[in-house]
Amino acid sequence: MAALDATVEALTRAARAGSVGLVEEACAGLSRRLLAGQVPLAQLREALDVLRDGGFFGPLGRVSESALQSGLSLPFVRLRHVQGLIELGHLTPALALLHQLEQEEPGFAPAEVRGLQGRAHKQMFLRSAEAGRREEHLAAALSRYAAVPADDPSSLWHRLNVCALLARAASEGLQPGGVVDPASAARRLAAGIVDEVEARRDTPDTWDGPALVEAALALRDRGILRTALRRLADDGGVTAFQAQSLRRQLLELWNCGPYAELVQSVVPAVSALALGTDGGRLDIGTGELPLTAGDQERAGWGYEAVFGSDGIQKRTWFLQLLNRCRSVALLADREEDGVGSGFLVEGTALHPGLPPVVVLTNAHVVPGAISEQHVRVGLRGLEPPVTGIRVGKVLWSSSPQDLDVAVLEPERVPDGVEALPVASTLPALGTASPSRVYVIGHPLALPAVRVSIQDNALLDYDDTRLHYRAPTRPGSSGSPVFDKDWDVIGVHRGGGHAVPRLHGFGTHEANEGTRIDAIRRRLAEELGPG
Repeated sequence: MAALDATVEALTRAARAGSVGLVEEACAGLSRRLLAGQVPLAQLREALDVLRDGGFFGPLGRVSESALQSGLSLPFVRLRHVQGLIELGHLTPALALLHQLEQEEPGFAPAEVRGLQGRAHKQMFLRSAEAGRREEHLAAALSRYAAVPADDPSSLWHRLNVCALLARAASEGLQPGGVVDPASAARRLAAGIVDEVEARRDTPDTWDGPALVEAALALRDRGILRTALRRLADDGGVTAFQAQSLRRQLLELWNCGPYAELVQSVVPAVSALALGTDGGRLDIGTGELPLTAGDQERAGWGYEAVFGSDGIQKRTWFLQLLNRCRSVALLADREEDGVGSGFLVEGTALHPGLPPVVVLTNAHVVPGAISEQHVRVGLRGLEPPVTGIRVGKVLWSSSPQDLDVAVLEPERVPDGVEALPVASTLPALGTASPSRVYVIGHPLALPAVRVSIQDNALLDYDDTRLHYRAPTRPGSSGSPVFDKDWDVIGVHRGGGHAVPRLHGFGTHEANEGTRIDAIRRRLAEELGPG
């Protein structure tokens, strides 16, 4: 039992730190124990809730699958399993399992079951391209959400989804269920939600802040929206799952018609909230956020009120993060299968003799894993994404046993891409609060740029290497390592649970990167002063 408690405790710590690798490791151990019949129900329930609240839906699906295979076909296990399926996009089997659960266990969490049915149909409505099917799924989603009585303590989320779906229907000219004016119906629901949330201001629910944001959008009321964002920032208690759910709802459902401008103005704040929760992390896709100077200015209203004295710094910091994502590359072979990460950097900041823009990555990626003739550079943070950029040649490299760095010359640099700036100094060591570093890349060759903002402490450095904590996975090799100002301080190369310390004896859990100033010094030594 002690070992199991330690496993669940390790899972909780890893989830709160946003460490995908450690979460996967803990879940693998938990799955083995489940299949061996060694996990009590209380620990299983706790583990599933930790994974749900942290937004780790892949591990949630695998642990719940192991529980089901071990014979624990209990309603709460089945419900979490279905939730994992929905979050991963497996909607048809999820609906079948929900129907089965509803038939076999009619008294078990009816509001949550109907809410997940509504969620699945909502996603099908948003995904489908055929008009008839879209209207069927819209009607089904509204029906399942509306089936939860208004006096049910959990009905706020369901009524909010009805409001959002009606607003979306209005923006598309649809009249679901014969509702002649769905926009007015959405506003009436939203006004009631605002009154309800304000009435319990002294005893808030953690969903109240997200609910107020969506209600403000339906009403198109900037004053209520500012209040809602301030509450999200001040109240605390919002989980990664809730913050990520709100962000997804904004981008997928509300980002249309008369609501789009308001949505674009608040998504940066909600994204910053998601990053600030325990386990906070983001997948930055394309076309999600305004990135031009004009868009950034329009997106900035009210953020000082949202974030208090740090408001402007946090807003510009996050928008700067998004700009950095545009210059991070997925390095792939000729078939566009991902191999590693890289990034566009100011070549002349590394050495006067280099081109204005170069691609930096690990030598064990190029030419180690793939030759310069076959590598393709993809910039997935652009809108639309740009892929298939060829490399003219490797301008300079240092072996994997040395600095493990390669400097590549791209055949072209797309418009709108800014080469990443290089830091002039490294963050200080030995401060009361460790300096933070950030790694942006394409772990596991994922098409979306992955950013993790939790558990990112700078641990140590010597003349050539950096040691730091940051959630990374295979495929992160060659990613840029940033300081708090989003200047590049290193090139990520690997890590592990027992990395020899740079000073003193023993090992520690760390990632390792090559210092950018060490690369600069070596280039000056080998290429001359330029």
